Amino acid sequence: MATREERIIVGSAGAHLVLHAAADAETIEYVGSMSKVINDLNRVLNVQYDSETLKNLTGIAEIKQRINTYLNTERVVILERRCDALIDNIYRQSSELYRQVRALYPENPEAAREKIERNRRLEFRLWFNKKKEQIRAAMHEHFEQVRHDLKANTLQTFQGRYNQIVREKIELLPNRQAEQRNVLFGACSNPVFDSKKANYDWREHLYTDVRKMIDIIAQELALELTHEAHTLVGFMTQQLWDSDFVEQRIIGDFKAFETRLQSSLKALFLRFVRPIAEGLIRGPLDTELRRDLIAALERDIDMIDIYFPEKGDDIYRSFKRYLRYGVGLLTDETIIKKELNNKQPSAALLTALQKVAELQKVAEQPIGSTKDVERKRTVICEVESDIFALEYYLLNSLFAASGFEAFYLQELENLRDDFYKMEETDIWDHIADEEFKKGNPLLLKELPSHIRPQELQTVVSDYLRQLGVVLHNHPL
Repeated sequence: MATREERIIVGSAGAHLVLHAAADAETIEYVGSMSKVINDLNRVLNVQYDSETLKNLTGIAEIKQRINTYLNTERVVILERRCDALIDNIYRQSSELYRQVRALYPENPEAAREKIERNRRLEFRLWFNKKKEQIRAAMHEHFEQVRHDLKANTLQTFQGRYNQIVREKIELLPNRQAEQRNVLFGACSNPVFDSKKANYDWREHLYTDVRKMIDIIAQELALELTHEAHTLVGFMTQQLWDSDFVEQRIIGDFKAFETRLQSSLKALFLRFVRPIAEGLIRGPLDTELRRDLIAALERDIDMIDIYFPEKGDDIYRSFKRYLRYGVGLLTDETIIKKELNNKQPSAALLTALQKVAELQKVAEQPIGSTKDVERKRTVICEVESDIFALEYYLLNSLFAASGFEAFYLQELENLRDDFYKMEETDIWDHIADEEFKKGNPLLLKELPSHIRPQELQTVVSDYLRQLGVVLHNHPL
C-alpha cells in the first residue's frame, strides 16, 4: 500500500480543464488562457511539449489511473480482509453459541422433548418427596381428630344407632307377635294347653329369631362403620388427588369389605350375646336346661356383670340372679323382698312392671278354659319378662362388654396403617407418577409452574440443527 508521500500527485486541475477546453470563464481568469498555460507548463517543466502532451502532464491522468488501481485492486484486498475478519468473528461466535445451546437443547426435537420430560419427572419426584411429609402430617392430624370425634360424638351416634336397632328388632321378633304366638299355642293344645311344651317350643322359635336378629344388627352396624371407613378412605384419596387406586388398594370391593365387617361384628357380638340369649331365651325358668346353661356359661355371665352400668337397675345387676329368678324379680313380693331388699323400683323397673301388666291383659284374651288361659298367661309373662331382660342387657351391658369402641377404632386404625404401608412399599410414588403422567388437574394445580406441562417449543432445536449443519459443512 502507498505511503502518504507517494499518494501526493503533482499537477494542476485548472490547467487540465483549460487544456481540455472545459474551464469556465472564472477558471480561465484565475489560471490563464490555453497559450499561457502551455507556456507556464513548458517553463516549469523546462521542456517544450505540445498541448496534447501537456494534457497528460497535469496530474489528472495519474489520479484517474490511481483511482482505477484502488478500485480494482487495493479496495478489493481491504474488503476481503474486512470480510475475512467479519466471517471469522461470526464463525467463532456461532461456534460458541452452538456449543452453549447444544449443552441445553438437543438438535433432535424428539430428544429435546424427552430431555424436558425427563427433567420434569425428576423435578416432580423431588417435589413429591417433600409432599409426602405433608401427607403424613395431614393424615396424622386428621386421624387424631377422628379419634377425638369417636370418643366425643361418633361412638355415641354409633351406640345410639345400635340401641335403636335393638329396640326395633326385639319389638318385631316374628314369634313374639300375638298372631304367631297363638298359632304356636294352638299347636300345643291337644286337647288341653300344654304349658311346658309351649314354653319350650316358643322359646326355641324365639331363639331362632334372636339369632337372625343378631345377624341384622351386625349388618346394620357394619353399614355404620362402613360409612365411617368410607369417609376416612375418602380423606386418604383426597391426599393423593382422588386417585381410584387408593380405595382399590386399601379396601378393594366395598361390598366384600362390608361383609367382612359384618362377620367380625357378628363374631364379636355373639361372644357376649350368646350367653345372654341362651340363658334367657332357650331355657325356661326353673328347668334343668336353664340350670345347665347357667353352669356352662358361668364365666361369660360373670363378664356381663362386670360391664353392668353403675347406675343400672338393681333387678338386673346380677345376671345369674335374674336367670335364677326371672319374672319372679318383677312379680313375686317374697323374692323382691329377699333379693332386692324392698328397694323402690327404678323407671326401667316400673316400665317392666307395666309391661308385665299389659302382657297379663293380653294373655287373658285367648279363648279357652280358665285353666288354659291362666297357663298361657303364666308362659307369656315368663317369656316376655325374659325378652325384656334380653333387651335391657343388650342395651346396657353388651355394647361395652363387646368392645365395640375398641373394634371401631381398631378398624379405622387398620385403614390408616394400610395407607402408611402404601408409602413404605412405594405405592404412593406409583400413584403420584400415574396421576402426573395422566395430567390430573388436582395434582397440576399444586405443582410449581416449572413442573407443570408446557407447550414444547422445538424451534430452538430446529435452528440449532441448521446451525450445526452449516458449521460442519463450512469449517474455517
